[in-house]
Amino acid sequence: MWGRKQAPYRESGEHNMEKTKRISGRDLTVVLVLSAVLLVPLAMRVDSLWPDHPVFSIPADHQNYIAMAERPGDAHRRPFAYRLLMPYVAGALPFDLATNFYVLTLLFLLATPVFMYGILRELDASPHEALLGIALLFSLNWWAKFLAYDFWLTEPALICFATASLWMMLRGRPLLAGIALGLAVLSKESALFLIPFYYVYKAGKVVDPRALRKTAILAAVPLAVFVGMRLWMPISEHDYSPLALLRQLGPWRPGGLRDSIRAGTTGTWGLAVPVLAIVGCFRDRRFARASLAFLVLVYIQPTFDRLLVYGLVVVIPLAVVGLRQIAARFALRPWMTWTLVLIPYVLILLKENYQSPPPEQRLIVIVLWLIAVLIARRFGEHERPGAVPG
Repeated sequence: MWGRKQAPYRESGEHNMEKTKRISGRDLTVVLVLSAVLLVPLAMRVDSLWPDHPVFSIPADHQNYIAMAERPGDAHRRPFAYRLLMPYVAGALPFDLATNFYVLTLLFLLATPVFMYGILRELDASPHEALLGIALLFSLNWWAKFLAYDFWLTEPALICFATASLWMMLRGRPLLAGIALGLAVLSKESALFLIPFYYVYKAGKVVDPRALRKTAILAAVPLAVFVGMRLWMPISEHDYSPLALLRQLGPWRPGGLRDSIRAGTTGTWGLAVPVLAIVGCFRDRRFARASLAFLVLVYIQPTFDRLLVYGLVVVIPLAVVGLRQIAARFALRPWMTWTLVLIPYVLILLKENYQSPPPEQRLIVIVLWLIAVLIARRFGEHERPGAVPG
């Protein structure tokens, strides 16, 4: 099952001085500036769900989180009652509730790229390659753009703390990773899906006692939070059944298979990101194998694009690994790699509101990019083979 026998993994203390990449103040500044430059136009292109929005009064998830923020400690509906981090913090801030939620969402959307940058550096990406990964991150329509629209949701905090947790996992800090994942669980219970990643990533065989001990350290805090919320939080009378929800929304509903396939592929990820991620799977099989343990759980959820995009925690790193491999194989110049990662971003920026561009449009633009690259190579615009220029 695990393939060829791996060399025993080294603990954090054994490799930190050699391999761990620290984020300098300059790196942090560059990442935050690039993130702001990419985020602000997306946020301005959506008609955000403010209280005067035409669909604001329609019952949906945001109504539950607003009730939690206005009446913390009261009984609320499952499963929303357990996702208390965003509503409780928003309710404690000094501005009006809508502004509090909006500011929190923007802050989490700006913090996530910092942690993603750390993940990419731990996977041996150069600073330049890691910035390409940040651009790919903002090209996911159901992450930044959609969450800037429905800024009441808890996904910004979930993805932010899960990304921070994965960064700590790769740095060999299971306790810190567990604390970050505990905060993610306070945002949404699907944060627990990340725990199997750590075991599979660390284990050298199917049953690895040493990896199990490390995984137990990591899992202690998030599992305690998960159980504690269900024992402590008051719940209003509401018949909530996850299995019934799966039957209603899953791929087996009438006409659901087609929609589920679309949502799970181009609907969530576009075209470039999944292709690059597949290439990355062959390049870094250890990370890909661990990612599969996580993504299987993500895809068990009802196939809504906004739920599946949680998988970006591992999909973007795999895409960057794949991009590095392709850039090295075909000697792509910096303008070629940057245009490739910015094409999907520009497409979702041009698309009105938060709807995804059609796959046909994405394909046409990618073909035009490929033609431009071939023309440039034909006329001698080459660079020596190697990794994406740093």
